[in-house]
Amino acid sequence: MAAKLKPYKFTPILKPVLWGGEKIAALKGIECSMNNVGESWEISSIEDNVSVVATGDEAGTSLEELIARHGEALVGAKVLAQHGTQFPLLVKFIDAAGDLSVQVHPTDEMALLHDEPNGKSEMWYVIEAEEGASVINGLKQSILPITFDESVESGNITEHTAQFATHAGDVFSLPAGQIHSIGAGNLIAEVQQASVTTYRIYDWDRTDANGKPRTLHTRLAREAIDFDRKHDGAPIDYDRHTINELVPLVRNEHFTVSRVVVDDRFGMTLPQSFVIFMCMSGEASLTDNWGNIVTLHQGETVLVPASTRQASLHGDATLLVVWVD
Repeated sequence: MAAKLKPYKFTPILKPVLWGGEKIAALKGIECSMNNVGESWEISSIEDNVSVVATGDEAGTSLEELIARHGEALVGAKVLAQHGTQFPLLVKFIDAAGDLSVQVHPTDEMALLHDEPNGKSEMWYVIEAEEGASVINGLKQSILPITFDESVESGNITEHTAQFATHAGDVFSLPAGQIHSIGAGNLIAEVQQASVTTYRIYDWDRTDANGKPRTLHTRLAREAIDFDRKHDGAPIDYDRHTINELVPLVRNEHFTVSRVVVDDRFGMTLPQSFVIFMCMSGEASLTDNWGNIVTLHQGETVLVPASTRQASLHGDATLLVVWVD
């Protein structure tokens, strides 16, 4: 008989950063004494930032301990075989009050060459966008590495990058090797491979708290960038009007992300993987096939174990649904 594991909520890991703002506490409906909170890590097994169960019988248990304890029943056979107790994804909310640096992440192949466990592909879902907000995602057109070198030296790399105005509900795919930046005024949900490896290319000539320019990683960025522009960085076209059905957003070898707009009731058969529900707006209660019930409100995230076969949602909410194929 399958293990009757309950859905898990974790204590958010809040990250004050140079470009952070004040929207995450409001999104989540929590009190926060920190200033400039730019990120809320919802589910993470990154070293020194491992998520801890917030409530229930296993409150206080780390995500790594959960995987070691429950194994396949929690994450699924494929994920356990490939990743062990290292959870394969990092999911977060991002509040960009200022522009993030122009950056790029390595592929799996490059990461292994540099003694990193894996690369870093990502996706963004725009929750809110202030008037005039935008993102950089990819190059306008293919360029030569020498052109990159010259533009970094002269500080005009953004002349070659593709910039897109953002609106609530926009979705962007960011495969490893794609140059990108989140612009000021965006509140975003991000799903990514479990990695913090970032190669900073340009940081708008900012300085840190000590008045020093932040470190750039030009050589590694040059190695990582896809100069051939294999991927179009424009917002993904998807059906924004369907309700009570899963609408595919991004699917790759690392993660699958769909959206569902729940209007009263929605039910689904779950894949042979853990499933993450991230609530973008509204509120809904989730009931699994064991009869466990958990409430999700705007800004909350829940991890449903792989041993769960069915889930139904009741309420009025928009959610991202994330798993590994």
